[in-house]
Amino acid sequence: MSEIDQDKLKELVESIKSQFIEPYKDVQSLREIKSTTSFKDSDPLTEIQKLSQIIKAHSTKIGIVCQPAKFFENYPVVFKELQNFTNSLFYLLSILPLIHNDKSDTWTSYLAKKLDSLVLNLLNGVSSLCQDIERMIEEGKGDDNDRLITIGSIWAACDSLDELAKKGNFQLLADSIRSSCDLVDDMVQDVDSWLEDPQFGDELLIDDDLSDEDDEEKEDDDAQALKAMEKFLIQWKTNLKMVKLLLSSFAKSLATNVYNSKSTKASMLDKLHTLQLLIVEQLDEFLSDVFMSDASFEPADFKDNITALNDSLGQMVKIIKNLNTSDPKKLKWITVWENKYFQDGNN
Repeated sequence: MSEIDQDKLKELVESIKSQFIEPYKDVQSLREIKSTTSFKDSDPLTEIQKLSQIIKAHSTKIGIVCQPAKFFENYPVVFKELQNFTNSLFYLLSILPLIHNDKSDTWTSYLAKKLDSLVLNLLNGVSSLCQDIERMIEEGKGDDNDRLITIGSIWAACDSLDELAKKGNFQLLADSIRSSCDLVDDMVQDVDSWLEDPQFGDELLIDDDLSDEDDEEKEDDDAQALKAMEKFLIQWKTNLKMVKLLLSSFAKSLATNVYNSKSTKASMLDKLHTLQLLIVEQLDEFLSDVFMSDASFEPADFKDNITALNDSLGQMVKIIKNLNTSDPKKLKWITVWENKYFQDGNN
Protein backbone atom coordinates (compact mmCIF):
# COMPACT_ATOMS: atom_id res chain seq x y z
CA MET A 1 0.00 0.00 0.00
CA SER A 2 1.10 3.57 -0.66
CA GLU A 3 2.68 5.92 1.84
CA ILE A 4 -0.35 8.17 1.33
CA ASP A 5 -2.63 5.45 2.71
CA GLN A 6 -0.24 4.90 5.61
CA ASP A 7 -0.06 8.62 6.37
CA LYS A 8 -3.86 8.92 6.35
CA LEU A 9 -4.09 6.08 8.85
CA LYS A 10 -1.44 7.68 11.08
CA GLU A 11 -3.33 10.99 10.95
CA LEU A 12 -6.56 9.24 11.95
CA VAL A 13 -4.84 7.56 14.91
CA GLU A 14 -3.42 10.93 16.00
CA SER A 15 -6.90 12.44 15.66
CA ILE A 16 -8.39 9.71 17.86
CA LYS A 17 -5.74 10.33 20.49
CA SER A 18 -6.27 14.09 20.47
CA GLN A 19 -10.09 13.89 20.45
CA PHE A 20 -10.78 10.96 22.74
CA ILE A 21 -7.72 9.82 24.68
CA GLU A 22 -5.87 12.92 25.81
CA PRO A 23 -8.93 15.02 26.82
CA TYR A 24 -10.73 12.25 28.72
CA LYS A 25 -8.50 10.58 31.28
CA ASP A 26 -10.67 10.93 34.38
CA VAL A 27 -14.25 11.26 35.57
CA GLN A 28 -14.08 15.04 35.84
CA SER A 29 -13.20 15.40 32.16
CA LEU A 30 -16.14 13.18 31.18
CA ARG A 31 -18.44 15.34 33.31
CA GLU A 32 -17.33 18.43 31.38
CA ILE A 33 -18.42 17.12 27.97
CA LYS A 34 -20.87 19.43 26.19
CA SER A 35 -23.44 18.08 23.76
CA THR A 36 -26.69 18.98 22.02
CA THR A 37 -27.73 15.34 21.60
CA SER A 38 -31.37 14.63 22.47
CA PHE A 39 -33.94 11.91 21.84
CA LYS A 40 -37.65 11.94 21.05
CA ASP A 41 -38.44 8.25 20.75
CA SER A 42 -35.57 6.80 22.74
CA ASP A 43 -33.54 7.38 25.91
CA PRO A 44 -29.84 7.46 26.87
CA LEU A 45 -29.61 3.88 28.15
CA THR A 46 -31.30 2.44 25.06
CA GLU A 47 -28.82 4.28 22.85
CA ILE A 48 -25.85 3.32 25.04
CA GLN A 49 -26.87 -0.32 24.71
CA LYS A 50 -27.08 -0.04 20.92
CA LEU A 51 -23.76 1.78 20.69
CA SER A 52 -21.97 -0.70 22.96
CA GLN A 53 -22.98 -3.46 20.56
CA ILE A 54 -22.02 -1.42 17.48
CA ILE A 55 -18.63 -0.44 18.94
CA LYS A 56 -17.94 -4.07 19.82
CA ALA A 57 -18.80 -5.14 16.26
CA HIS A 58 -16.48 -2.48 14.81
CA SER A 59 -13.69 -3.51 17.17
CA THR A 60 -14.09 -7.11 16.01
CA LYS A 61 -13.63 -6.02 12.40
CA ILE A 62 -10.62 -3.91 13.38
CA GLY A 63 -9.14 -6.92 15.14
CA ILE A 64 -9.51 -8.95 11.95
CA VAL A 65 -7.99 -6.38 9.56
CA CYS A 66 -5.17 -5.65 12.03
CA GLN A 67 -3.87 -9.19 11.89
CA PRO A 68 -0.16 -8.90 11.01
CA ALA A 69 -0.70 -10.98 7.87
CA LYS A 70 -3.39 -8.55 6.60
CA PHE A 71 -2.62 -5.16 8.15
CA PHE A 72 0.15 -3.90 5.86
CA GLU A 73 -1.80 -4.70 2.69
CA ASN A 74 -5.08 -3.19 3.91
CA TYR A 75 -4.45 0.37 5.11
CA PRO A 76 -7.62 1.71 3.38
CA VAL A 77 -9.74 -1.02 4.99
CA VAL A 78 -8.17 -0.43 8.41
CA PHE A 79 -8.78 3.30 7.95
CA LYS A 80 -12.45 2.75 7.08
CA GLU A 81 -13.13 0.42 10.02
CA LEU A 82 -11.28 2.68 12.45
CA GLN A 83 -13.25 5.68 11.20
CA ASN A 84 -16.58 3.87 11.70
CA PHE A 85 -15.41 2.85 15.17
CA THR A 86 -14.52 6.47 15.96
CA ASN A 87 -17.88 7.81 14.81
CA SER A 88 -19.71 5.45 17.17
CA LEU A 89 -17.35 6.37 20.01
CA PHE A 90 -18.06 10.07 19.42
CA TYR A 91 -21.80 9.43 19.60
CA LEU A 92 -21.41 7.46 22.82
CA LEU A 93 -19.57 10.33 24.51
CA SER A 94 -22.19 12.80 23.27
CA ILE A 95 -24.83 10.91 25.28
CA LEU A 96 -23.04 11.24 28.62
CA PRO A 97 -24.25 14.81 29.36
CA LEU A 98 -27.84 13.52 29.26
CA ILE A 99 -26.97 11.36 32.28
CA HIS A 100 -24.63 13.79 34.03
CA ASN A 101 -26.81 16.88 33.62
CA ASP A 102 -30.13 15.19 34.30
CA LYS A 103 -32.69 17.78 35.43
CA SER A 104 -35.66 15.42 35.58
CA ASP A 105 -34.41 13.23 38.46
CA THR A 106 -34.31 10.22 36.14
CA TRP A 107 -30.78 8.83 36.45
CA THR A 108 -29.17 7.84 39.73
CA SER A 109 -25.72 8.98 40.77
CA TYR A 110 -24.59 5.36 41.27
CA LEU A 111 -25.55 4.58 37.66
CA ALA A 112 -23.68 7.67 36.42
CA LYS A 113 -20.62 6.72 38.48
CA LYS A 114 -20.62 3.18 37.08
CA LEU A 115 -21.11 4.52 33.55
CA ASP A 116 -18.12 6.85 33.90
CA SER A 117 -15.93 3.98 35.08
CA LEU A 118 -16.91 1.77 32.15
CA VAL A 119 -16.42 4.54 29.57
CA LEU A 120 -12.93 5.18 30.95
CA ASN A 121 -12.23 1.44 30.64
CA LEU A 122 -13.34 1.60 27.02
CA LEU A 123 -11.13 4.63 26.34
CA ASN A 124 -8.18 2.80 27.89
CA GLY A 125 -8.78 0.02 25.39
CA VAL A 126 -8.95 2.56 22.56
CA SER A 127 -5.66 4.04 23.76
CA SER A 128 -4.03 0.60 23.61
CA LEU A 129 -5.45 0.11 20.11
CA CYS A 130 -3.88 3.38 18.93
CA GLN A 131 -0.54 2.37 20.45
CA ASP A 132 -0.71 -1.05 18.77
CA ILE A 133 -1.41 0.46 15.35
CA GLU A 134 1.34 3.06 15.71
CA ARG A 135 3.82 0.38 16.78
CA MET A 136 2.89 -1.85 13.84
CA ILE A 137 3.41 0.99 11.36
CA GLU A 138 6.69 2.03 12.97
CA GLU A 139 8.17 -1.46 13.32
CA GLY A 140 6.71 -2.94 10.15
CA LYS A 141 5.42 -5.96 12.06
CA GLY A 142 2.67 -6.86 14.49
CA ASP A 143 2.08 -8.96 17.59
CA ASP A 144 -1.00 -11.17 17.56
CA ASN A 145 -1.01 -11.46 21.34
CA ASP A 146 -1.08 -7.67 21.83
CA ARG A 147 -3.89 -7.39 19.28
CA LEU A 148 -6.01 -10.01 21.01
CA ILE A 149 -5.48 -8.45 24.45
CA THR A 150 -6.43 -4.99 23.20
CA ILE A 151 -9.54 -6.09 21.33
CA GLY A 152 -10.50 -8.25 24.30
CA SER A 153 -10.34 -5.25 26.64
CA ILE A 154 -12.60 -3.28 24.30
CA TRP A 155 -15.04 -6.19 24.12
CA ALA A 156 -15.13 -6.43 27.92
CA ALA A 157 -15.86 -2.72 28.26
CA CYS A 158 -18.61 -2.92 25.63
CA ASP A 159 -20.18 -5.96 27.31
CA SER A 160 -20.18 -4.14 30.64
CA LEU A 161 -21.80 -1.07 29.07
CA ASP A 162 -24.42 -3.31 27.47
CA GLU A 163 -25.14 -4.93 30.85
CA LEU A 164 -25.31 -1.54 32.59
CA ALA A 165 -27.84 -0.27 30.06
CA LYS A 166 -29.99 -3.39 30.48
CA LYS A 167 -29.99 -3.15 34.27
CA GLY A 168 -30.59 0.56 34.71
CA ASN A 169 -31.28 2.20 38.07
CA PHE A 170 -33.28 -0.60 39.65
CA GLN A 171 -31.19 -3.66 38.82
CA LEU A 172 -27.95 -1.89 39.73
CA LEU A 173 -29.48 -1.10 43.11
CA ALA A 174 -30.61 -4.72 43.45
CA ASP A 175 -27.05 -5.91 42.74
CA SER A 176 -25.65 -3.59 45.40
CA ILE A 177 -28.22 -4.70 47.97
CA ARG A 178 -27.50 -8.36 47.24
CA SER A 179 -23.82 -7.68 47.95
CA SER A 180 -24.86 -6.05 51.22
CA CYS A 181 -26.93 -9.14 52.07
CA ASP A 182 -23.83 -11.29 51.62
CA LEU A 183 -21.93 -9.05 54.03
CA VAL A 184 -24.71 -9.28 56.62
CA ASP A 185 -24.69 -13.04 56.20
CA ASP A 186 -20.94 -13.01 56.93
CA MET A 187 -21.70 -11.10 60.13
CA VAL A 188 -24.21 -13.76 61.19
CA GLN A 189 -21.50 -16.37 60.70
CA ASP A 190 -19.07 -14.27 62.76
CA VAL A 191 -21.61 -14.18 65.59
CA ASP A 192 -22.08 -17.95 65.33
CA SER A 193 -18.32 -18.45 65.54
CA TRP A 194 -18.13 -16.27 68.63
CA LEU A 195 -21.03 -18.10 70.29
CA GLU A 196 -19.22 -21.40 69.74
CA ASP A 197 -16.17 -20.07 71.58
CA PRO A 198 -17.07 -17.00 73.67
CA GLN A 199 -14.09 -14.84 74.58
CA PHE A 200 -13.13 -11.23 75.13
CA GLY A 201 -11.34 -9.16 72.56
CA ASP A 202 -8.39 -8.77 74.93
CA GLU A 203 -8.22 -12.50 75.71
CA LEU A 204 -4.51 -12.63 74.90
CA LEU A 205 -3.65 -9.82 77.31
CA ILE A 206 -2.96 -11.84 80.46
CA ASP A 207 -2.09 -10.14 83.74
CA ASP A 208 0.37 -12.38 85.61
CA ASP A 209 0.48 -10.10 88.68
CA LEU A 210 -2.94 -11.16 90.01
CA SER A 211 -3.10 -13.15 93.26
CA ASP A 212 -5.03 -16.41 93.42
CA GLU A 213 -7.90 -14.64 95.21
CA ASP A 214 -7.98 -11.83 92.67
CA ASP A 215 -7.76 -14.37 89.88
CA GLU A 216 -10.83 -16.24 91.16
CA GLU A 217 -12.75 -12.99 91.47
CA LYS A 218 -11.74 -12.03 87.94
CA GLU A 219 -12.91 -15.39 86.60
CA ASP A 220 -16.33 -14.84 88.19
CA ASP A 221 -16.56 -11.36 86.65
CA ASP A 222 -15.44 -12.70 83.29
CA ALA A 223 -18.03 -15.47 83.36
CA GLN A 224 -20.83 -13.01 84.11
CA ALA A 225 -19.66 -10.60 81.40
CA LEU A 226 -19.37 -13.39 78.83
CA LYS A 227 -22.86 -14.59 79.71
CA ALA A 228 -24.17 -11.04 79.20
CA MET A 229 -22.34 -10.79 75.86
CA GLU A 230 -23.72 -14.15 74.80
CA LYS A 231 -27.29 -13.07 75.56
CA PHE A 232 -26.71 -9.78 73.74
CA LEU A 233 -25.24 -11.41 70.63
CA ILE A 234 -27.96 -14.06 70.46
CA GLN A 235 -30.47 -11.22 70.26
CA TRP A 236 -28.38 -9.46 67.64
CA LYS A 237 -28.07 -12.60 65.59
CA THR A 238 -31.87 -12.45 65.28
CA ASN A 239 -31.68 -8.74 64.45
CA LEU A 240 -29.05 -9.38 61.78
CA LYS A 241 -31.31 -11.96 60.17
CA MET A 242 -34.13 -9.43 60.23
CA VAL A 243 -31.96 -6.84 58.50
CA LYS A 244 -30.93 -9.40 55.90
CA LEU A 245 -34.59 -10.28 55.35
CA LEU A 246 -35.43 -6.62 54.76
CA LEU A 247 -32.60 -6.17 52.28
CA SER A 248 -33.07 -9.46 50.42
CA SER A 249 -36.84 -9.02 50.10
CA PHE A 250 -36.43 -5.53 48.71
CA ALA A 251 -33.71 -6.69 46.29
CA LYS A 252 -36.02 -9.47 45.13
CA SER A 253 -38.86 -7.03 44.48
CA LEU A 254 -36.48 -4.80 42.50
CA ALA A 255 -35.44 -7.78 40.39
CA THR A 256 -39.07 -8.51 39.44
CA ASN A 257 -39.50 -5.02 37.95
CA VAL A 258 -42.52 -4.24 40.11
CA TYR A 259 -41.64 -0.57 40.40
CA ASN A 260 -42.53 1.99 37.76
CA SER A 261 -39.26 3.54 36.60
CA LYS A 262 -41.04 6.63 35.29
CA SER A 263 -42.74 7.45 38.58
CA THR A 264 -39.81 6.63 40.86
CA LYS A 265 -37.40 9.49 41.34
CA ALA A 266 -33.69 8.78 41.01
CA SER A 267 -32.98 10.79 44.16
CA MET A 268 -35.12 8.33 46.15
CA LEU A 269 -33.15 5.38 44.77
CA ASP A 270 -29.88 7.19 45.50
CA LYS A 271 -30.99 7.62 49.09
CA LEU A 272 -31.80 3.91 49.35
CA HIS A 273 -28.43 3.02 47.84
CA THR A 274 -26.61 5.22 50.34
CA LEU A 275 -28.67 3.94 53.28
CA GLN A 276 -28.14 0.24 52.61
CA LEU A 277 -24.37 0.79 52.36
CA LEU A 278 -24.44 2.83 55.56
CA ILE A 279 -26.45 0.15 57.38
CA VAL A 280 -23.86 -2.50 56.57
CA GLU A 281 -21.06 -0.16 57.63
CA GLN A 282 -22.82 0.61 60.92
CA LEU A 283 -23.48 -3.06 61.61
CA ASP A 284 -19.86 -3.95 60.95
CA GLU A 285 -18.54 -1.21 63.23
CA PHE A 286 -21.05 -2.09 65.95
CA LEU A 287 -20.24 -5.81 65.96
CA SER A 288 -16.50 -5.17 65.82
CA ASP A 289 -16.82 -3.05 68.95
CA VAL A 290 -18.84 -5.77 70.68
CA PHE A 291 -16.30 -8.46 69.78
CA MET A 292 -13.51 -6.29 71.20
CA SER A 293 -15.28 -5.95 74.56
CA ASP A 294 -13.67 -6.95 77.84
CA ALA A 295 -15.07 -7.91 81.26
CA SER A 296 -16.54 -4.43 81.65
CA PHE A 297 -19.07 -5.20 78.89
CA GLU A 298 -22.42 -3.45 79.26
CA PRO A 299 -25.16 -3.48 76.58
CA ALA A 300 -25.83 0.19 77.38
CA ASP A 301 -22.36 1.06 76.07
CA PHE A 302 -23.63 0.39 72.54
CA LYS A 303 -26.74 2.53 72.75
CA ASP A 304 -25.34 5.19 70.40
CA ASN A 305 -24.37 2.56 67.80
CA ILE A 306 -27.82 1.00 67.91
CA THR A 307 -29.60 4.36 67.78
CA ALA A 308 -27.65 5.40 64.67
CA LEU A 309 -28.27 2.03 63.01
CA ASN A 310 -31.98 2.10 63.77
CA ASP A 311 -32.25 5.64 62.43
CA SER A 312 -30.82 4.42 59.11
CA LEU A 313 -33.16 1.42 59.07
CA GLY A 314 -36.12 3.65 59.89
CA GLN A 315 -35.29 5.93 56.97
CA MET A 316 -35.00 2.96 54.64
CA VAL A 317 -38.33 1.54 55.77
CA LYS A 318 -39.98 4.91 55.20
CA ILE A 319 -38.72 5.11 51.61
CA ILE A 320 -39.73 1.51 50.86
CA LYS A 321 -43.20 2.32 52.18
CA ASN A 322 -43.40 5.33 49.86
CA LEU A 323 -42.42 3.11 46.94
CA ASN A 324 -45.21 0.66 47.78
CA THR A 325 -48.14 2.97 48.52
CA SER A 326 -50.09 1.44 45.63
CA ASP A 327 -49.33 -2.16 46.63
CA PRO A 328 -51.25 -3.11 49.83
CA LYS A 329 -49.60 -6.52 50.05
CA LYS A 330 -46.05 -5.17 50.03
CA LEU A 331 -47.03 -2.27 52.26
CA LYS A 332 -48.42 -4.72 54.81
CA TRP A 333 -45.24 -6.81 54.66
CA ILE A 334 -42.92 -3.88 55.37
CA THR A 335 -45.22 -2.70 58.19
CA VAL A 336 -45.10 -6.16 59.80
CA TRP A 337 -41.30 -6.16 59.47
CA GLU A 338 -41.11 -2.71 61.03
CA ASN A 339 -43.23 -3.74 64.01
CA LYS A 340 -41.35 -6.98 64.54
CA TYR A 341 -37.92 -5.35 64.41
CA PHE A 342 -38.55 -2.15 66.34
CA GLN A 343 -41.16 -3.41 68.82
CA ASP A 344 -40.83 -7.17 69.24
CA GLY A 345 -37.05 -6.94 68.93
CA ASN A 346 -36.96 -4.20 71.60
CA ASN A 347 -34.63 -2.09 69.51
